[in-house]
Amino acid sequence: MSESQNSINETLFKMGRPTKPVHYAYEIEPWDVIRDWNLDFWEGNAIKYICRAGGKDGNSRAQDIRKAIENLKEVYQQCVEDEVNG
Repeated sequence: MSESQNSINETLFKMGRPTKPVHYAYEIEPWDVIRDWNLDFWEGNAIKYICRAGGKDGNSRAQDIRKAIENLKEVYQQCVEDEVNG
């Protein structure tokens, strides 16, 4: 690892986790589930939107669920392509 990368990592480590927004006021945070379950980008986004559904200012529950569905459509499409391509 380069010296500049070490410096960036050290700075990020000192910063710690960002302040938890109100719409993620849960004992178990979505990013912990995403990491622990080794989810990909699309799966992780779906989890995030489901967890916060209706809790973020300006987003209705229906809007967040729709966003989760859009991400799950991408997961489904990737699964279909994987099955077709063997």
